[in-house]
Amino acid sequence: MNWHGIGTADAIKLGASAAGVWGFLVATGKFCKSRYTATLGKRRRVREQLNQLAVGSTLAHVESLFGAPVFERKAGTDTSTYVYKTAYAWVQVQHTAAKGVEAFSITVARKRFRYSTKHLTWDGLPVKLGKSTFRDLPGVATGRIVRVGANNFLYAESYYLGNPGNYQHFIFSHSNAGVGTLGYAHMDGYPIAEGELTEDKQNEEVLNHEGLTEARAKTVINTFSTGASFLHPTQIGSGADWGTVRALRD
Repeated sequence: MNWHGIGTADAIKLGASAAGVWGFLVATGKFCKSRYTATLGKRRRVREQLNQLAVGSTLAHVESLFGAPVFERKAGTDTSTYVYKTAYAWVQVQHTAAKGVEAFSITVARKRFRYSTKHLTWDGLPVKLGKSTFRDLPGVATGRIVRVGANNFLYAESYYLGNPGNYQHFIFSHSNAGVGTLGYAHMDGYPIAEGELTEDKQNEEVLNHEGLTEARAKTVINTFSTGASFLHPTQIGSGADWGTVRALRD
């Protein structure tokens, strides 16, 4: 281009055109940034916050991540259960003044949100809450439970990795407080609980049932729970209760 042949008027028009293009690019950039912050960026921040949950931590640490709890339930004089609401998941924490956070649960409550349990299981049980089914879990469950009520239902499995899992028990479950499909029809007639999810702590045998393979393949895991090594799996819980969280409407 011969810049010497451009007159003042043409130069002004060219500058205005360039300024318009630059303004458009800036506006587009701001729009894209705002959309990322409101969607993908927001999901990433929630995942990072969930990864900071830890057995033994203080309640102040939990509240620094999620703010004040929306629900509180007391059991006895020392133990309290708190439920926190994020944009995509429920977080339930069991806390005592003497030992801090003894157990916690994460329940994915939005269809477009996925959370990997890889970090919180020391890479041992990496599944995606809200997407993976029980068929995707590696290893053998140490216990199972099916619970059906008037307004809620639950299917859960417990796992134990020993030292590689910090001696914590891990509970993977599906409840109607979260998202995903439930293959409960294929579980009809099963015992209410077996293995380490029974009240009998000596019963560690997990039986195989006809149809269980198909049921596990059709049931989405939407909740992850874990607790201190001194807790039995039946003491850890299986996530926020639908009868409680349904009271807080969007």
